[in-house]
Amino acid sequence: MTQLILFVRWADGLKQFIFKGTSSSTKCMNRQQEIQAQVQALLANAPQDQQTLNGVQAIVPALQQMAQRLKCPTYYILQSLDQRWQITTLKHRQQPKREKAVIYAYADRQAAVSAGQSQLDHQLLVVPQPLIQLLFQMLSLEGIDSLIFLEDSSDPNVGQEITRPEIQQAVQTQLQKLVQSIPPDLA
Repeated sequence: MTQLILFVRWADGLKQFIFKGTSSSTKCMNRQQEIQAQVQALLANAPQDQQTLNGVQAIVPALQQMAQRLKCPTYYILQSLDQRWQITTLKHRQQPKREKAVIYAYADRQAAVSAGQSQLDHQLLVVPQPLIQLLFQMLSLEGIDSLIFLEDSSDPNVGQEITRPEIQQAVQTQLQKLVQSIPPDLA
C-alpha cells in the first residue's frame, strides 16, 4: 500500500492530507476511471472542515484539466531512501546562470528504474504516484519549477512540462470562480 502525506498552506493555516492506495498498473488503461478514482481519493482524504473541502472541490476541475494533457493516470518518481523526491537542476544552454529545478515523472516503471540506475547515487527508489495527487502536491513544493512527464520510454529526451506557476494559475482561476459564486450577503 502506498501512503503519501502532503502538507498544504491555506490562508487559515497548514492542512495535512494523507493519501492511501495501491499502485496502479504500468499501462495507461482505464485512464478516465482511474483519474476519477484519484479525484474521489483526494476529496475523501481532504480535511473535512467545510472551508478546506470547498477549496479542494473548487480546484478539482483545474487538476483534471491538467491531467487531460497527459497520457497516463500514474507516473513513477525517483525517491531517496528518506522519501525525498529527486530534484534535477537544469541549466539553460545559452544562459548557464538561468536554472530551474524539475522533477521527472516517468510513465513507464522500467524507464524510471533505468534512469535511477544511471544516477551516481544508487540509493534511489521508484515510487508510483497518482497523477491527480502529483499535480496537487506540486502546489506545495516550494523551489520546484516544473514537473516533466516522460511519456515515451523509447525517447527519454522528450517530455511534457507542466510548470508550477501554470498549475497555480489554473487553481487560482478556479478559486476566484468559487469566491465569485458566494452571494454578497454571505461574503
